[in-house]
Amino acid sequence: MEFEAWRLRELKRLQRDGALRQQFELEKTETERRRGLTEEQRRAEDQALGKLDVKEKEKWSFMQKYYHKGAFYMDSTEMDQGDVRTKKYAEPTLEDKFDKSALPKVMQVKKFGFSGRTKYTHLKDQDTTDYESAWMQDTGSGKRKLLDEKLSGLGDIDSAGRKRVNKKP
Repeated sequence: MEFEAWRLRELKRLQRDGALRQQFELEKTETERRRGLTEEQRRAEDQALGKLDVKEKEKWSFMQKYYHKGAFYMDSTEMDQGDVRTKKYAEPTLEDKFDKSALPKVMQVKKFGFSGRTKYTHLKDQDTTDYESAWMQDTGSGKRKLLDEKLSGLGDIDSAGRKRVNKKP
């Protein structure tokens, strides 16, 4: 009985190896065939197969949270209809399911009412210019101009560090 079970396993292994070898040979001949095509023929074939179609990006709701689908191995031949790996992770969940743009401006933040939340969603609507900082002060004595020239390299590069020599005619 054990011998028959081994023999059956061995036959299945040989069949599987033969199928894999045959699939490898088919892929190799297909690769060689495509290498022989011109660029226009290859592009037309890709267009017919739908490889060049641009997938339309899904529209996300305002401030929707991003969920990564995972970095595990995903083999499409082994997935069935109810598999968790076929789940669409770009869909809104929980607090992202309703439209936050209808709320007042102060409530259009993540985790409104929680202690750790921030009052800003992004900086595009905030003016971050600080006119009181030391870099923006103009002392009137030319220090600001000198500082700008030193920092940004606006000075004369050829005579940098050299003293001027007055030549009398």
